[in-house]
Amino acid sequence: MPDSSVGLTELAYSLAAGGRQPEARRILQRFKEEIEVRFRPRCTTFAVIHLALHEKDTALYYLQEAYQERDWAVMVLAVEPRLDPLRGNSSFQDNFWQKADCQL
Repeated sequence: MPDSSVGLTELAYSLAAGGRQPEARRILQRFKEEIEVRFRPRCTTFAVIHLALHEKDTALYYLQEAYQERDWAVMVLAVEPRLDPLRGNSSFQDNFWQKADCQL
């Protein structure tokens, strides 16, 4: 298993998107346990994993947190293909992007 936040993010996303949700949830739990100990995953990390788990409301919550934390990854969200399932969501378009002053 990867030992970096980027590697774990990609693994968890791939597992969830591939229908292996219990394994993805274990990685997500590992992230949450290690936030203060080893590395601090970005809120966008949690957002893409929760989205792959089909938990759109939780993904939107973490995207809002990312915006409030001024996470640098927010600037690439307009072209992030893993967020495509949210593109038609009014909360995503109206609330998040208006606050971020971005155009989709």
